[in-house]
Amino acid sequence: MTQLTPNQKHNILTIYSLNKNKYTFKSLAHEYNIKGGRDVIARWYHQWNGTPQSLERKKGSGRPNILTSQQVNDYIRTPIRNKNRSSKPVHYTKLLPSIQQKSGTQVSIQTVRRIGHEQLGVKQKRTKKRTAQESKQI
Repeated sequence: MTQLTPNQKHNILTIYSLNKNKYTFKSLAHEYNIKGGRDVIARWYHQWNGTPQSLERKKGSGRPNILTSQQVNDYIRTPIRNKNRSSKPVHYTKLLPSIQQKSGTQVSIQTVRRIGHEQLGVKQKRTKKRTAQESKQI
């Protein structure tokens, strides 16, 4: 099951609180096919105050991004755009060392690929070899 709404979480926790002798967190996780199992439901239960609003995601919660939007713009988007303009393929493995050096962080290749794909919308495409004459016309 994908991300549950606060109301759905509230309904599951209400069922648990009304039938504590019948259900466990593990049995509810299995019944509602909740990824993460009983630990996730236990976390919801400790956060829950009886209202669906208490189960809403808080602003600023979650893991922060390793690169700021400015760094993504400067170190990933700009080199990709420059390569695209000159009709050259982009290889993240060749882009990675410069990103790590300029940002001063240990970014993984998978993170760079995910940023390119999800945030920037970069799609994998084959490039066409251009002749010298075609390159001059562009």
